[in-house]
Amino acid sequence: MPIQTVVPSWEDPITRFLNGLGELQISPDGPAFTLWEALAHFEDSRFPIQIRDRELSKPELLAHAADIFNGGVFDCAERAVGRDGLEKIKDLCR
Repeated sequence: MPIQTVVPSWEDPITRFLNGLGELQISPDGPAFTLWEALAHFEDSRFPIQIRDRELSKPELLAHAADIFNGGVFDCAERAVGRDGLEKIKDLCR
């Protein structure tokens, strides 16, 4: 079943999430997750992720991650999912 999310009102969470800097919540009282956590830990059956009226596929999220990595930025991912998670995401981007 795809994950449904809610959007905080104080910022554009979609942009922050896709830039690897923000989190989304699964429900108003549910846990939050980052782009990095979704890519490193979510099973394929959890995709696409629905944000408002937009669906984001795993390949689309990997493309955003690859763009961030191509800019030489790895620290946000490593802080979120550790070295092993970072390596897993890098492998998925290849």
